Amino acid sequence: MPQRNISSQIGNTFYQIGRYFSSGVGDGSLVSASMLAGQIFYCPIIIPQTITVDRIAVNVGTGQTAGEARLAMRYFSNSSKSVGRLLFDAATVDCSTSGAKEITINQIIQPGYYMGLLWNKIASTTYTAYTNSPLSGSIVGQTSVGVSFLSGFTLTGITYGSAFPDSPESGAPGTPNNNCPILSLRIAG
Repeated sequence: MPQRNISSQIGNTFYQIGRYFSSGVGDGSLVSASMLAGQIFYCPIIIPQTITVDRIAVNVGTGQTAGEARLAMRYFSNSSKSVGRLLFDAATVDCSTSGAKEITINQIIQPGYYMGLLWNKIASTTYTAYTNSPLSGSIVGQTSVGVSFLSGFTLTGITYGSAFPDSPESGAPGTPNNNCPILSLRIAG
């Protein structure tokens, strides 16, 4: 098999300018993840090279009146399996209707492990999610060989607020969860 060199330049075959890439690597099965009011999802994201992103997005399956979600990213320590300080808080998206919801940002992200965050305001809002994500296993590991991976973590009972604090939420990243909403980042060009 021929070897292929992948450049570390933005826009190479690894990350295409103007394209989205997502938290997790799904098994092809998508579901609707219904969320509680004040629930935060932590979705693992591995960044293998320095990138600049200009959008963060989520797909709302079922919107709710006054629906809203706050999107952000936190550092993640693979060695201690703990969520770290805030990388950025992108603000909120309107989740009163279904469809792709984006926030324009301008963020340079260095190689490393991260958690994408979605903080839901109104109960019963649903988001597009993977049923299982192999990526999570590469970050947090699994207890047995050959079992399906959990796609993220969830923390409930957090009063919805105006911004994520710089320090992690108490109890973060919470409980392993199998239906983590898909957060997408777009490569700036």
